[in-house]
Amino acid sequence: MEKETDQIKTENPVTEKNFKIKTIASAAVVLIAALFLSLAGVIYFFSPEKDSFLGKVAENFFYPAAVVESTNLIHGSVIRENLAAIRKFYESQDFSKIGMRVDFSTEEGKKRLKLKEKEILNKAIEDKVIEILAKRRGITIAKEDVDEVVSKELERLGTKEEVDGNLEKMYGWNLEQFKERIVMPILYSQKLEAEVAGEISSDKKASELIEKAKKDLDEGKDFAEVARTYSQGASAQDGGDFGWIAKDQLLPEIAEKIFNAESVGKDKMEIIESQLGYHIVKVEENKKEDGVDMVRIRQIFARKMTFGDWLGEQMKNMSVSILLRDYYWDEQNAIVEFREEQMKIFERETYEGSEGDISVMF
Repeated sequence: MEKETDQIKTENPVTEKNFKIKTIASAAVVLIAALFLSLAGVIYFFSPEKDSFLGKVAENFFYPAAVVESTNLIHGSVIRENLAAIRKFYESQDFSKIGMRVDFSTEEGKKRLKLKEKEILNKAIEDKVIEILAKRRGITIAKEDVDEVVSKELERLGTKEEVDGNLEKMYGWNLEQFKERIVMPILYSQKLEAEVAGEISSDKKASELIEKAKKDLDEGKDFAEVARTYSQGASAQDGGDFGWIAKDQLLPEIAEKIFNAESVGKDKMEIIESQLGYHIVKVEENKKEDGVDMVRIRQIFARKMTFGDWLGEQMKNMSVSILLRDYYWDEQNAIVEFREEQMKIFERETYEGSEGDISVMF
């Protein structure tokens, strides 16, 4: 009996020790999780400056900028690094030769940089969606595939050392970063587009629309009015008025049909199919300007579905969460938007007045 009691006494301290270790370990996990969430909260709510202590912590902190389909993370550092690359590109160029200057240090410059950040975030989400959709269809891009593409380009562009030097000078990247951030997404996009080409090649809606327009024209209705009713081109609200245009500014399929004397003055033309869609073009005048043949045309245009259209529809059906304070995901349009109304106004005014503006052009 005494031996049994002794044995029980020798076992209890071990059990108690194990319990304490588990308790301490659990407490440590909870503490780490609390610190993680606290730091995430600070980054989200305060958006610390890059050069500040918290900003430097944030750079090395695994905090996602966005989450796609619950488990696919877009790391915040990717957005920051790509933004830094874009900034380096602009600041490494000499735009003074064309009378332009890019300065991101001013208040307006910081806002313009914010526009770039939004573009980068949108592109990162689009790339992630493309990768997800591709993998669902069994498409994978191996590192060897990327290396092969880049090797072929190097034969044309120069040596690896030269390309590395140019990438570092312009973007602060090396060749491996370029492969990962640029080449890999392009290959996924190309492969997916080829895979779904058959699904989006049905042009029933576009062909039905252009046939309705042609029927109205055949019945004697005014071209401009029919264009306002049916055309999907940017000129629809102007009655399809495209203005004066040279042959080399038109799609080859259209230029071939309308650049001849017999086209001038025709009220109606045949339906012309192009890579973009279906067109009915009316040639109103022609002239020669500085030795170049020009025509003034009106157009009715029915657009074919493109890969971009298809992708946009897919994105509307995907779960996207934005974890950066300044943005939200517009589910209806499948795009990142600014939360602040002031930034929305600044964005709209910037792009409306962007003609010749280098920081918007590229």
